[in-house]
Amino acid sequence: MNPLPIRVSLLPDLVPPGALAGRAVVVVDVLRASSTIVQALQAGAECVVPCSTPDDARSVRSRFGGHSTLLGGERAGVRIEGFDLGNSPAEYIAGVVARKILVFTTTNGTRAIHASREAQRLFIGCFGNLCTLVQTLARVALPVHIVCAGTGGQVGADDCLFAGRVVSACRALGFHPDECDQALIAESCYLNTARQPHGVLDALRASIGGRNLISIGFGSDVDLCAREDWAPCVPEFCISSGTIRVVDAHHAA
Repeated sequence: MNPLPIRVSLLPDLVPPGALAGRAVVVVDVLRASSTIVQALQAGAECVVPCSTPDDARSVRSRFGGHSTLLGGERAGVRIEGFDLGNSPAEYIAGVVARKILVFTTTNGTRAIHASREAQRLFIGCFGNLCTLVQTLARVALPVHIVCAGTGGQVGADDCLFAGRVVSACRALGFHPDECDQALIAESCYLNTARQPHGVLDALRASIGGRNLISIGFGSDVDLCAREDWAPCVPEFCISSGTIRVVDAHHAA
């Protein structure tokens, strides 16, 4: 069998038309939407409903009913007025989110999810679920495309580093970078950074997203989001239902 290709787009706007069809797509917004979604589902949330705008989120919540639903999300890094939760993974503990439907909107991450809807399979990735995610991609056995959310329309070092980490891990399983240099750029960025003590954490803290979080008092979120393999679950977006739920990694294919 020929090796499967893996691509990276460092922003949703850099995805060529039609490029996601037939692929296993991984959307990543390390700081912080994808990390928060992974944490919420690991803590027992029933599902996450990603919404593009706060008004969309309020409308969706009204359809589900308030007693079993939480509104979560941010604009400019802080909790949206009237929402139950912000976008800090530390907020999404079992005692708050277990058995709840989380209706969720963020500045960059949830938009990237909706921009990737033509994928055959659409997963959510972060450093926290890295190992389980890579194992799932191997089982699914489709070409892979990593879509980075970016920060305010700009390439983010946080997402680039994670994309490079996935490319590096997938190479060991027989995947190969395909057609576009963005996968090679991301992999090189990760490998060069990882050679330094605390390199990934320092790079996340120095990124525009990291600096923004530190400036508004969420520096501890950067530390959490830099850790690998604290949440062995893989969220998958179902286009027909509009919800994100946990994949059983042993039956992902």
